[in-house]
Amino acid sequence: MQQEHRYMPDAKGAFLRKMIQNLRWKTPEQNKTIVFLRTKIACRVLAEYLTRHGMDCQEIHGDVPQKERQARLQAFREDPNGLLLATDVAARGLNIRDTQYVINADMPEKVEVYVHRIGRTARGEGATGE
Repeated sequence: MQQEHRYMPDAKGAFLRKMIQNLRWKTPEQNKTIVFLRTKIACRVLAEYLTRHGMDCQEIHGDVPQKERQARLQAFREDPNGLLLATDVAARGLNIRDTQYVINADMPEKVEVYVHRIGRTARGEGATGE
């Protein structure tokens, strides 16, 4: 697993959009990405922003009913270039193979949550992720 830290300016939506576009350019054949945010509102706002700018994404958080959450996770799993926006409701127990990138758009309050978030990538023998 490779980690990289970057300062994210106040214009978070534009910064994340550019970062995700760069990741997609870097690995066009597969770039499944999870973006973690601290709040449901931040998750919704970013999803709306990215969608307005032509980026398909799935969002999961506490306001999404369990059945819908499962459908969105399945859509993300099936898309080799999937983009999932999530609050920490998804950090524990989420195991999605072939996730290439995890972006912490908002840092969690506890170190344990950070460990669970970054554990969403590089799972399994020979797996890699950033």
